[in-house]
Amino acid sequence: DLAPGSVDEAMIYAPPGVVERRYTLAMALRALKVGGRLDVMAHKSKGGSRLGKELKDFGLEVGETAKAHHRRCIVTRPEVIEGLDAAIAAGGLRQVEGLDAWSQPGVFAWDRVDPGTALLAGVMPPLKGAGADLGCGFGALSLVALRSPAVTSLRLIDIDRRAIAAAKKNVEDPRVSFEWADVRTLPTEGDLNFIVSNPPF
Repeated sequence: DLAPGSVDEAMIYAPPGVVERRYTLAMALRALKVGGRLDVMAHKSKGGSRLGKELKDFGLEVGETAKAHHRRCIVTRPEVIEGLDAAIAAGGLRQVEGLDAWSQPGVFAWDRVDPGTALLAGVMPPLKGAGADLGCGFGALSLVALRSPAVTSLRLIDIDRRAIAAAKKNVEDPRVSFEWADVRTLPTEGDLNFIVSNPPF
């Protein structure tokens, strides 16, 4: 996270989710110095057609162009921005009502238990030894795996920093470790007795 008013310019390829996109825009605007420039682009079918309006909702003057199925918007940060704190609060890490877990918009299946995860949880046998949860998300499968007292250690690994931040709040167990990383680039560290994973595809 960048300190407020710390950068002169920001460029963003905006995410498709509405809440996540508004959060991303708000965080970038907060980080800009007054008079700083924000250059943001999105595919027209993934939020680009709404991008200009969303920026105008912050009280900004927007320069907008279209090219190759994308919309590009450029704004200059004013002294006062409308709705900044609300957008940051809505898209930030929080406890999700009805889920009994911490999560954040943009994390895979951020506000629900994914059907694949639910299926795996229902058939997972008691595990033992050292294991890893690849693409751990907010930690739903890890919590199931750790029900077994025979599990000695569990590595929670995810490429999404936000998922790791949520998992740290949800999975409080002395047997676990957390790694923000692309699992394909990690060095092997000893033998594993099991792996749990519900890849997001």
